[in-house]
Amino acid sequence: MPADSEVHRICDRYVEDFAAADPVTATLLGITGHDDRLTDYSPAGYEARAELARRAAQAIAATTPADDERVAAAVFAERIGLEVELHDAGLRLGALNVIASPVQDLRMAFDVMADDTAEDWAVIGDRLAAVPGSIGGLRDSLLTAQQRGRGAALRQVLGAAGQVETWAAGFFTAFAAPAAHVPGAPDLSGVAAAADRALGELAEFLRTELAPHAPRADAVGADTYRLWSRYFTGAEIDPHAAYTWGWAEFGRIHDEMTTVAGRIAPGASLAETAAVLDADPRYHLHGHAALASWLQETSDRALNALRAEHFEIPDELMALECRIAPPGGGVGAYYLGPSEDFGRPGRMWWSVEAGRE
Repeated sequence: MPADSEVHRICDRYVEDFAAADPVTATLLGITGHDDRLTDYSPAGYEARAELARRAAQAIAATTPADDERVAAAVFAERIGLEVELHDAGLRLGALNVIASPVQDLRMAFDVMADDTAEDWAVIGDRLAAVPGSIGGLRDSLLTAQQRGRGAALRQVLGAAGQVETWAAGFFTAFAAPAAHVPGAPDLSGVAAAADRALGELAEFLRTELAPHAPRADAVGADTYRLWSRYFTGAEIDPHAAYTWGWAEFGRIHDEMTTVAGRIAPGASLAETAAVLDADPRYHLHGHAALASWLQETSDRALNALRAEHFEIPDELMALECRIAPPGGGVGAYYLGPSEDFGRPGRMWWSVEAGRE
């Protein structure tokens, strides 16, 4: 697609406007220039971002793409149009879960910020000072969504509350502590403590104001399922067919697991076989440092093998860092991509279950 095409300009303009309107996502995506602010998660903030999407969708619809622009224009129109649909359905306003929602994004944005110089810590300080206001807007949106019948299920509310309580115990205070050892860096103890208090207030809000009125059922319904499945797959999916296929796959995988378990511990159940493997010293790592080292070695070995045999991988993409995530997140691994200039490498984070060594 030519760099001076109208389609190209619309796409670039939307990215710039969206990054300014959603600084948290900009940081997570590696778009520079917005790290001193946090996203406005209030109803007005969501409406402003939806309006950006509406205008971009209208602009792309008004173009006549050249042959080499048609795919780009169609993909952009589908993605941005879906953002408008999600907003109009109230699904962005009430987003709350234990894996990927504003609650997690707001905290994770700090994990990938530069912290080498006094100037870096000054930027972090500005963002820390914005935490209470951003959380206040989030509370307003979650309450508004619930009042409109679009609130998260009770299990998600309580799960998120548990995560926030863990972080409120001093995440931001511990995060800001290294600034004291950087010459010229500002004193961040006050804004960090205020950010921790705001997290504590959010946890109390989730438990005492949102949870009592949250739906007990986890099911979201076919209409919501269709929207989110389109978001994650880019395709129209029949929920009933998807569930039929999913249960068939569940049965197939269970049968395969049973077969493998029979080779490891004949006659044992799946849970008993898992216990046998857990007790085997060959599969033990002790401590977070050992886990991080094993993750890095495994990742490096895999990337080098892929580069040698299967793909041409640029040097910038070979720099994948493996780190242990702060306590409180969902157990498992997640990936955050590099910054647009590759100054920050891609990172794989492993979130370890509390108390597990």
